[in-house]
Amino acid sequence: MRLHRRPAANPSGAEEPLPRLARARGWLQDRRASEQRPLPVAAWATFQASMPNLVTLLSLAAAILSLQALVRGDADLALRLILVCVLLDGMDGTLARQMRLTSPMGRQLDSLADLVAFGAAPATLLAAGPLGTEWPLATLSGAIFAGAGAFRLARYNLEEGRSGFSGLPITAAGGVLAALASIPLGLPEMAYALAALSLAALMVSRVHFESASSVRSRPSYLLLGGPIGLLGCIFLPGPVLAVIFGTVFGGYAVLGTAAAAWRHRPAPLRDRLGTF
Repeated sequence: MRLHRRPAANPSGAEEPLPRLARARGWLQDRRASEQRPLPVAAWATFQASMPNLVTLLSLAAAILSLQALVRGDADLALRLILVCVLLDGMDGTLARQMRLTSPMGRQLDSLADLVAFGAAPATLLAAGPLGTEWPLATLSGAIFAGAGAFRLARYNLEEGRSGFSGLPITAAGGVLAALASIPLGLPEMAYALAALSLAALMVSRVHFESASSVRSRPSYLLLGGPIGLLGCIFLPGPVLAVIFGTVFGGYAVLGTAAAAWRHRPAPLRDRLGTF
C-alpha cells in the first residue's frame, strides 16, 4: 500500500510563485484576446492608414499612363493625366495631414511619384510636341529639366522644419511645362527649350517660394476642390485646361520670383521705397 504524502503547508501563508505567474499569464492572454478586433474592422483600419499612400500610387499610375499615351501619340490624354497628377498630389498631402498620417515613407513615395509625373512626363510631352522635330534639343532640355526636378526633390526631403520652399516646386514647374507644350503658341523651338531650362534653373535655385499647403490642408480642398478639378480634367477641352493650369502655375512662378527679387533689392532702394 502506497502512502500519499500531503504537501507541506506554507508556514508563512505566502502564495507560491509558480501559480501566481500562471494566473498572470492567463489573465494577459484573456486580455489580449478580448482586445483583438474582428478581421473586417482591422482591415478597414489598415485601409484608412494606407489611404494617403494609395492616392500617391494612383498619381504614379496616372503618370505612367500619361507616358504610355505619348507612346501612342495621344498628347491630349497625356496632358489630362498630368493635370490629374497635379490634383492627386494635393489630395494625398491633404489626406495625410487631416488624418495625421504623415510619415517618412509617404514623403519618399510622394517624391518618387512626383519625379515621374512632373519631371519625366512633361519633358516627354515637350519632346513629342513642339520639339518633335528637334530631337537633340528635346533630349538635352528634357534631361536637364528632369535632372533638376530630381535634385529639387532630394533637397526638399533633406530640408525639414522650414516654411515655404527653397526653389520652384516640381509640381509647378511640370504644370507650366506641360501647359506650354500643349498650347498652340507657334513659338520657335529654341523658345520652348529655353523655357524648360529656365524652369530647371528655378527648381535648383535658392529662391524662396511660399507654400500652398495651408490652403490645400483644408478639408474643403479635399471634399470640393479636388473632385471639381478632376471633373474639369475629364470634360473641359485640352487647350482650356492648359491655359488654366499654365496661368495658375506660371503666375505662381513669376510672382514668387518677383517677390524674392524685391526682398533682396539693394539697400538704398529699400530705404527709399520701404520694406516689402
